[in-house]
Amino acid sequence: MRIFLICCFLSIYGLGVTNGVSQSNQNKEEGRYKYQALDSIFSLFDEYRYSNPEKALKLAQKGLEISTRHTYDYGILDSQYRLGLIYYGFGDFDIALTHFDVALKIADQKKAHRSRLKCSNEIGNTYRQIGNYSKALKVLTKGASQAQKLNFEDLYIHHTIGIANVLQTQTYYNKAITYLKPLLNKNLDTHTRATVNNNLGMAYVSLKDNKKALQYYKKSYEHCLDISNNPCELKSLSNMAVIYLEEHKYDEALEHFYKVVAMEEKLGIKQDLIITYNSIGIALRLKKDYKKSLEFIHKSEALAKETKSFLILERIYLSLALAYEDAGKYVKAIDYLYEHRSLSDSLFNTKKNEQISKLIVDHETKQKEYQISLLKKDNDMQTALLEKQRVEIEKQKLEEAMTLQKKESDMLKLKNEANQRLLALRKQKQEQTLVLEESKEALRKQKLVQNQIIFAVFILSILFGITIYAYRQKLKNKELLALKKEEVQRQRTLKLVYDQEIQNVKDNIEWQEKQKEQISSELHDSVAPSIAAVKLNLIKLSESGSSQSDFMKLIQIVDDSYEKVRTVSHNYTSTKLSNGTPFIELLQDYLNGINSSGFLNVSFRCNFKERVNQVSTDIKVEVYRIIQESIQNILKHSEAKSADVQLTWSQDFLNLLVEDNGIGFDVNQKKQGIGLKNIELRVKSLSGVLNIDSLMHRGTIVNIDIPLSA
Repeated sequence: MRIFLICCFLSIYGLGVTNGVSQSNQNKEEGRYKYQALDSIFSLFDEYRYSNPEKALKLAQKGLEISTRHTYDYGILDSQYRLGLIYYGFGDFDIALTHFDVALKIADQKKAHRSRLKCSNEIGNTYRQIGNYSKALKVLTKGASQAQKLNFEDLYIHHTIGIANVLQTQTYYNKAITYLKPLLNKNLDTHTRATVNNNLGMAYVSLKDNKKALQYYKKSYEHCLDISNNPCELKSLSNMAVIYLEEHKYDEALEHFYKVVAMEEKLGIKQDLIITYNSIGIALRLKKDYKKSLEFIHKSEALAKETKSFLILERIYLSLALAYEDAGKYVKAIDYLYEHRSLSDSLFNTKKNEQISKLIVDHETKQKEYQISLLKKDNDMQTALLEKQRVEIEKQKLEEAMTLQKKESDMLKLKNEANQRLLALRKQKQEQTLVLEESKEALRKQKLVQNQIIFAVFILSILFGITIYAYRQKLKNKELLALKKEEVQRQRTLKLVYDQEIQNVKDNIEWQEKQKEQISSELHDSVAPSIAAVKLNLIKLSESGSSQSDFMKLIQIVDDSYEKVRTVSHNYTSTKLSNGTPFIELLQDYLNGINSSGFLNVSFRCNFKERVNQVSTDIKVEVYRIIQESIQNILKHSEAKSADVQLTWSQDFLNLLVEDNGIGFDVNQKKQGIGLKNIELRVKSLSGVLNIDSLMHRGTIVNIDIPLSA
């Protein structure tokens, strides 16, 4: 239970992981510990704080002992602060408040601002727990203001969370939300973000908005999974399970309860296990799985008896009564209903007796004080008053005994009525069974006669049916044979047409590639060297004394032409794809060239790069051409400023996704241009699937799946 209280405390106030960060910041402010033993003790404390709070308590006490022996104020401060955290987790709020106050006074003396604000945050939270909301708000509001002035962003966030929790406790749910939501836009650590989301979920549950509550609980749970040594996900899982149970989504509720119970069993949180076992039993009962339901509720009952949790045991008895009633075991149901009422009255009488005893003590105290004052005046009057007091007390006890006797009588009457009801149910069930047996016998005789008639008709029908079936089956076989022959012929024709079409596409693309290779070779081997030679001659002329500016202009023009020819040569050659150059590197070089032009900003992502580099050369060539064609289409038609190219490898497919933020087009109305047709032909040659998603003013997405086995 203590571990659970600590987890709840951290879930509400978000101090778990950030305490370590705050301690680190405080060390920067105040210097490292003077004693190495303290450093080790406090590190172990942070490790065991959630997993073993009893051990963490002993460590904090040891730290206080060492710090006190050496009169080391900073060690005393941190030890008192940690003792406050542990007792807060145990639910001993008065003791926790005492430790926090001591730590606060030392922090004020040492002007340790971060430590002082950490203490004020915990003091405000503790006042909230003991119900002093006005003082809690005062302390937390003042602390938030000071943290903001000192630019301690994390402590400002913790104080703000504390303020929101006070408001939520006072049922100001919307106001609490206005404090919590802006915090999500800040740079929060993982645990604080989980805490804020969980608190928002609780606020929306209180506002009856389960949909939003679930969204925030799920976010809180996801953040908690990233935190080690702190099971903060227990709270969000339990909250989600309760919502699913209220909405009659029993499978989802059970899924979350099973996760909770696994963690609670691992941590040994018996008090929480009692509630979770009972909740699972209720969910299973509502699913009509009474056997498992009773199994979990009985586990809850055993734990409640072991831990002497009689208040919870009262509710468990009621759950057992309902489960046995739904299962049709009325005797058991009545027995547990009687146990529930008996325990309820016992708890009521115990509480009432405690109240009466307290009233008697208070009354006697007041009477004795009054009698002392009267002794000076009249001893006889004092005796009369004491006698009157005794008579009144006896009268009150008599009334209490009569009330108890009346309740026992009512309980006995209730049990008798339940027994009578059970007997009536049994008698009614026996009568119904007898009538049912008589009906079954009459029905059996009638059915026997009907079966004999039906059997005779059935034999005649079978003989006639066999004759008709044999004739029809003969005709049907002839028709099926003819249809099968026709279908085989049609499939052969379709396959020939399809194969021819694929071969035409491949031949067309192969011809295009050869043409591009030839153009590339001619540009690179003929035109480019000629231009380079012209450039060299012009340089010689410039050195011979001609006009320098004129010659430099000519040189610049020729140099630009040379670079353009070289670029064209590189863009229309596929030799690099087959000479060992990594495919991803070629793509990245090409897209970097597009980015350097300044007309389009292209981002490129690829997972499993080594796998992509190892696909067949044919696929790499076609993918390279498709990306070139897609980028050219974006530059020419889309008016886009940026584009995203993504390659994703899986075991069976290579996926290419090209997306831009341009003006888009209507894919149903716009006539396809040469660029899109080329892309379609290349995808078809690879037996791939092409999907184009585009709307006006929304951009375009080209999504291609290419089978790696093709």
